[in-house]
Amino acid sequence: MTFWQKFSLLNKRIKAIIYSGIVIFLYAISGFFILPLIVKPLIIDTVTEKLERQAQLDVIEFNPFTLSITLKGFSISGKHTDKLLDFDLLTVNLQAFPLLQKTISFDEIIINKPEVSVIILANGEFNFQDIILKNTALDSEVDSENTNEAAWILSIDKFRHNEGIINFSDQNRETAYHHTIKEINVALDNFSTKAGDNNMHLVKAKTSQGTELNWHGKFSLSPLKSSGDISFVSPLKIVSDYLQQRILFNITEGSLKVNSHYDFNFAGEQPQFIINNLMASISALEIRRRDDNKKIITSDELSVDLEQLSSSDKKIVINSISNTGSFIAVSRDKLSQFDIEKLFILQQLNQSVSTNKTEVSTESSIEKDQAVKHKDNKRENWDLEIKVISTSNNNIVINDSSVSPIAIHDVTIKSLTIEHLKPFTDELALLSSTIGLNTQGIINLKGTIKPESKQLSLALDTEQISLKDFQPYINSVANMKILNGELATNLMIDIDAAKVTPLLNIKGDIKVSSLNVIETTLNEEFLSWENLTLNDMQFSYPAQRLNLSAININEPFLRLVINEGSTTNIQQLMKVEQADASDSETKNSKSEVNNEVSSAEQSFTADINEINITNGKLDFSDSSLTPKFSAGIYSLNGDITGLSSNEDSRAKIDLKGKVDKYAPVIIKGSVNPLSHDAFTDIDMLFNGIELTTFTPYSGKFAGYAIDKGKLSLGLNYKLSNNKLVAENNVTLDQLTLGEVVNSEEATSLPIKFALSLLKDSDGVIEFNLPIRGDIDNPDFKYSSLVWGALGNLITGIISSPFKALASLVEGDNDNLDHVIFTANSFELNEAEQGKLNSLAKALLQRPSLYIEIRGLSSNLIDHDEMAYAKILKQLQIAPKTLSGVLSEDEKKSLVTYYHSLNKQTAQENPKEEPSNQVDVAPTLTKEDQELAKEKLFNEAIKFMLAETPITDAEYLMLAKQRALQIQKHLIETAQVPTVNVFLLDSSIEIENKLANIEKSEITLPLSLKAK
Repeated sequence: MTFWQKFSLLNKRIKAIIYSGIVIFLYAISGFFILPLIVKPLIIDTVTEKLERQAQLDVIEFNPFTLSITLKGFSISGKHTDKLLDFDLLTVNLQAFPLLQKTISFDEIIINKPEVSVIILANGEFNFQDIILKNTALDSEVDSENTNEAAWILSIDKFRHNEGIINFSDQNRETAYHHTIKEINVALDNFSTKAGDNNMHLVKAKTSQGTELNWHGKFSLSPLKSSGDISFVSPLKIVSDYLQQRILFNITEGSLKVNSHYDFNFAGEQPQFIINNLMASISALEIRRRDDNKKIITSDELSVDLEQLSSSDKKIVINSISNTGSFIAVSRDKLSQFDIEKLFILQQLNQSVSTNKTEVSTESSIEKDQAVKHKDNKRENWDLEIKVISTSNNNIVINDSSVSPIAIHDVTIKSLTIEHLKPFTDELALLSSTIGLNTQGIINLKGTIKPESKQLSLALDTEQISLKDFQPYINSVANMKILNGELATNLMIDIDAAKVTPLLNIKGDIKVSSLNVIETTLNEEFLSWENLTLNDMQFSYPAQRLNLSAININEPFLRLVINEGSTTNIQQLMKVEQADASDSETKNSKSEVNNEVSSAEQSFTADINEINITNGKLDFSDSSLTPKFSAGIYSLNGDITGLSSNEDSRAKIDLKGKVDKYAPVIIKGSVNPLSHDAFTDIDMLFNGIELTTFTPYSGKFAGYAIDKGKLSLGLNYKLSNNKLVAENNVTLDQLTLGEVVNSEEATSLPIKFALSLLKDSDGVIEFNLPIRGDIDNPDFKYSSLVWGALGNLITGIISSPFKALASLVEGDNDNLDHVIFTANSFELNEAEQGKLNSLAKALLQRPSLYIEIRGLSSNLIDHDEMAYAKILKQLQIAPKTLSGVLSEDEKKSLVTYYHSLNKQTAQENPKEEPSNQVDVAPTLTKEDQELAKEKLFNEAIKFMLAETPITDAEYLMLAKQRALQIQKHLIETAQVPTVNVFLLDSSIEIENKLANIEKSEITLPLSLKAK
C-alpha cells in the first residue's frame, strides 16, 4: 500500500492536523528563511533608490510567529561621508490582531547604537537636504489621498533607543568643526497615539565634550500635551569651539546648568505652556581675548531663578537674577572705540554665497521682520515680574588708549540691587548701588524706576572723586596739570525717557575742593581755590534751564601772564589741533549741522542768585617787557547777585580789593553775561596807583622811563548788543618822564610836546579814553592802560584820519573814506550824497585838511552796461540798463541786429519771416513759442555784449566823470572850498580789488591830506 493510500485511510481530524502542520511548516520555512532572502534585497534596493545613496544590510531576521523583524548591520552611505546612517540592531515586534481595529501595535521596538552624520556643507546646505526636498512632494500627495480615511492608532508597549550617536560637522567655515553627541538613550513605555493616553519617556544624552541632557516625563499625542523635567549641563567652551573665527574671544572656562519642570498643552485653540522652578546658572566663567589671550570677562556665578512662566496667565515671575565676583576688562583704542563692541560681534565669513541669494535672503528677512512686528503689535502684553536683580563684588577695569598716557579707571560695583521690577507696568522698582571709583572715589545710588513710563528718579551722592584721575583727557586739549582736586555731589536726578525728547531734571549741590592747577608750559601755578560750591543747583532739559542758589568761591587764585612773544598763558593753555583740509571740511560740515540743531533747540537759560568771592587773588605779569612787569589784585572780596540769562535782568557787582596791596580798587555795576544779548555796565575806580610801576610799559611804547606820578582811573564799561562802549576817565598827577629808553617799539610821536599841551597849570592831565569794539575782540588791554592807551589815542588820529573826522559830526559816518558807483554810472545815490555831506561838514571844521579824488572804472563791472548802452544808441533805442524793460519792437530790433552780426544764425533764420508760424512749428504751444523767443533774445544779448568792444579811452572818460561828480557835489552842493578838493589823474582798475561783482559796484577811495 502506497503512502497516499495509507494517508487517504486516515480520519478527517488527523488529516486536518497533518495539513495544518504542513502549512505551519511551510509558513515557518517561508518566514524564517525565504522571506528574509526576498525582503533583504528589496529593502536595500528601495532605500538606495529613494535616497540615492547606497544602503547595506548584513542580516535580516523574521519570526513569523511573533511577527518580529530584526535588522543587523544596517547602514546608508552618504554622498559626502562614509556613512549617513547606521545601527547595529533594530528589532520590531508587531502585533497582528490589533490591525483589525486599525491599530498598529508593537510589543517592542529596540534600536541599538544608531549613528547619524549631520553635515553642513561648504555651500551652507545639509548633507540630507536633497532627500527632504525630493520626498516632500511625494509625502504631500500621499497625505492628500488619505485625508478622508479614518485615523490609525499607533501603540508601542516598549521602545528603547540605546547608545545613539550623532556626528555633527560644519564645513561652512574656514576650519571645519566636528562634534559628537553620544550615549543618546531614549525609553518609552506603553506609548499610544490614542486620545487621552499618557506616555512615559526618558531621554539621556551626552556629548564628547561633556554636555549632558536628562529629560523625563509623560506626553500625549491626542490631545498634544507633555509634562516633565529637564536637566541640562554643558561646558561653555563648546560655544567658542563651534564659532571659531566668527568671534574674537575664547570661552576657556565656564559651565551652564539648567533644571526645570514644564507643562505643555496644545489641545485648545491657543497652545498653553508652563515652566516652573527653572534654575539656570553659569559658574566659573572665563572669557579671553583671542589675539593676546588676555582675560576680558570672568564671573564666579551668574544665576537665574525662574518661579513660573505661564502662557495661559501670560505671566513670567523671576525670583532672582544674581551675579557675584565678576571681572570685566574694557579697552578703548586710539580711535575711541571700545573692544567690547568688536569682540562680541559675529564676524562675516564665507562670502561665496551669490549676490542673488543674499538679496533674496535680505528681502525675506525684511518680510519676516515686518511680519514679526505686525504680530507684536497685535500680541497681548505679558506680565513680567523680577523680584530681585542683584550683583556684588564686580570689578570693571577700563584701559583708555585714546588719550596719553593711557587712562586706567578701576570701577568696583560693591553692590547693585533692583527690587520689584515689573517692566510692563508702572509699579515702582527700587534701585540701590554702591560703586567705588579708582582708589578713593565713592558713588552711592538710590532711587526708583517706573519701567513702562521710562521714568527714573535717582539720588546720586559722590565723595572723594579725584580730578587727577582725569588728567590724561586734559593732556590732549590743554597745557595744564591738575595737582590736586576732589569732586563731591549730592544730587537728585529725574529722567523721563518716554517723551520724544527725554526729560532730565537735576537738583542738588556740587563741590570741588582743594583745586590746584599748574600751567605746564611755564610750570607755574595757574588756578586754584580752597572750595568752590554750587548750592541748590536745579537743571532741566530740554528746557535747558539752570538755577543756582549760590556759588561760593573761597580763596580763588588766577595767574595771568603775558609771555615774551606777547601771548598770554591763557592763549597757550589750549592746544591747537592739527587738521588737514579734509578734516577741516568735515568739521565745518559738522559745525553747520550742529548750528542747525542748536538753533532749532530752545535756548539755554540760567539764574544764579549770588556768587560770593572770599579773599581772591589775581597775579598779573608781563614777561614781554624789560624789566619784567608785575602787579596784582589782592584781598578781593564781595559778591555778584542776581545773575541771569533773562534779557531784562541785571546782576549787581560789588567787589573790593587792593592793587599791589596798597592802592584800593572798587568794582561796582551791573552785568548780564549769560543772556544772548550780553550786557555790562561796570564802574571801576583805581585810586593813587604809582606810575613808576608802569615804567616797563612807558619805556617800551613811549621810549621814556617814568620818573614820578600817580594814576587814578575811573572806568566805565558798557556792553550791549555785542558792542563794547567804554568811557575811561584817566587822571595823571605830576607825570614826569625820565631818561630815554632805547626801544624798537617806541612811538615816533612827539610825546613830550603832546604831554606839555595836555598838562594843566597844576601838573594834572585829564582825558577821556573811549574804547569801541566787538565783544570778541575789544580794543582794550590792561597792559597798555597808560602809555599804550595814550599812544593809541594819538596814533589813532593819525593812522585813521577819516575816523577822527567822523567823530566831529553826528550820524553814521564810518565810511567817509570812499564813494560807491554802480556799473556805467557816475551819478551819486542818496546814501553817497549823505556821506559826502558829512565829510564836507568835517572838512569845514578842519580847513587845513584837503581831499584827493582819483576817478576809477573797471572793465569787469562796467563793460556790459557800457556795451549795452552803445548798442541801444546805435539802434536809436532810448537808453536803458540791462535790467530795464523793452518793448516787443525794441526786442525785434535787437534780435535782427544780432542776426546781422552772427552769420550762422542769419543763414538758419532768413530775414523773411514765415507768414504762418503755425506751419513752421505746428507742434509748439503758445507758451513754448514764447519761451523759445525769450531764449533767442537772451542769446542775442549775450552775443552782442561780447562782440561790442569798449576802448580804454571810454573807460577813462567814465572814470573822470565819476571824479568830477564827487568834486562837483563837495564844492557846489556842500560848499567845501575849492582849495580843499583836488582831482588826481583817472585810471582803469586792472586788478579789480575795488570791484564788487555781485552788486555790480565799484568803490572809489578818497585820500585825506594836510596842508
